[in-house]
Amino acid sequence: MTATLSTSEVRSAWVGSKRAVPALGLAGVCLAAAFTEVASDEGQVLCPYRLVTGGWCPGCGCTRALGALMHGDLRGSLVLNPWTVLVLAQVAFMATWILAAPEAARSWWRRNDYSVLKINMAVAGLIWVARLATGVIPLPF
Repeated sequence: MTATLSTSEVRSAWVGSKRAVPALGLAGVCLAAAFTEVASDEGQVLCPYRLVTGGWCPGCGCTRALGALMHGDLRGSLVLNPWTVLVLAQVAFMATWILAAPEAARSWWRRNDYSVLKINMAVAGLIWVARLATGVIPLPF
């Protein structure tokens, strides 16, 4: 006896595998980075982009920027990576909105989540290019 799958079951399986492939790829790159013995002046390098290119990725400095921000150093945080402050401001705004008007915030988020992601990636890329152009971070090659 052969089992036949409905169209919705096939579509569901395809969507699930489409989501799993990038996640598994990212997990593999992170695992490889964790076991690669590369060090810089600041300790072991875990960034896959930096391991491959030797350069600084758009997110380089975000952890240090968040640490500076948590210590009240807004200027230092902006110097390390201004994108961190922008993302944190968005998170604070959304958290406040969710507490104030949960249904409206969730409804808006469901309609605009990919747009917000695309805009954030574009802004991160623009900030990265500006940081490279002004010499704040070294060129990758």
